Amino acid sequence: MPPQNQDLPQPGDVILAYPPERETADQPGRRAQPVLVLACTKVARIDGTDALKITVARGRASNLDRLFPGELTIASPEGMQAAGLTRARKFDLTDQVEMPYNRQHAIFGRAGTPVLGRLSAADMQAARVAYGRANNVRRVREAGGLPKVPALLPDLPRAGDIAYLYAPYHDAPDRPGPKARPCIITGVQIRKRPDGSKRCFVRFCPGTTQKLWMQRPGDLTIEGDQEIADCGIGKAGKFQFAKETMVEWTPAYVAFKGNSPILGKLTPELYQKARKLRAAVAAHRDVRPPQAPSPEPPKTRRGETTPEMIAQP
Repeated sequence: MPPQNQDLPQPGDVILAYPPERETADQPGRRAQPVLVLACTKVARIDGTDALKITVARGRASNLDRLFPGELTIASPEGMQAAGLTRARKFDLTDQVEMPYNRQHAIFGRAGTPVLGRLSAADMQAARVAYGRANNVRRVREAGGLPKVPALLPDLPRAGDIAYLYAPYHDAPDRPGPKARPCIITGVQIRKRPDGSKRCFVRFCPGTTQKLWMQRPGDLTIEGDQEIADCGIGKAGKFQFAKETMVEWTPAYVAFKGNSPILGKLTPELYQKARKLRAAVAAHRDVRPPQAPSPEPPKTRRGETTPEMIAQP
């Protein structure tokens, strides 16, 4: 017997259910687990009645330190309490399962509902970002059949290309940023693994559309209509060569806008200007101010003497 309409879960709810296995999609799974509800729809039966179906994302409590594109981790005490979880979990929004909403697939508690809780405001915002990235990953898999962590993505960039990347923030340089943005590729490096497969690393400088009027050394501003069209960035922006960094060319950092992560290419004039700005930033980094001599006396081991010590009366 299906639940009543007022008991229907909403997107963002966490429920306890038996998600179907991939081999037996029409039967309840073997293990109950919390799942994240993404959608709830009505499907008309042949007899004229409506069947309820929900789309959920599977959850797991392992490998929480490894976050792939399209995955959402709920680990904060506030987030776990709001979602009704007793331990930290992550949900893979690229692994979506559609299942009937009935008492065979969902576990209804004493309150008459399988809903454990709901995502907090912060986790809901993170879920929206993860959902968008999950759609990009699913589109790539369906188009090219790429594995979850491909050895080498297609459409390898070249220096001067403008790519759509999840640029890391300065306070978390080892993980993708939450927002994709246009970035100028300044270098590409191919490395080989011991097994012979290849990995691609790109060096880039991130772009921004904020505070275009504030120009710092190493900033390249693209604001002409023709330049914007040639570069494919959609609107005016500036690229900060002082924040140049390197990441691996994988779905963790690469975003697809359309069918390719490459938005466009710098014009020859902008390319020469970018080379000069990058060289100026590199020269500035190489210059080190002279260090003042330390006023402290030299340190020695016990029993050793120095010329300074001998000269003292």
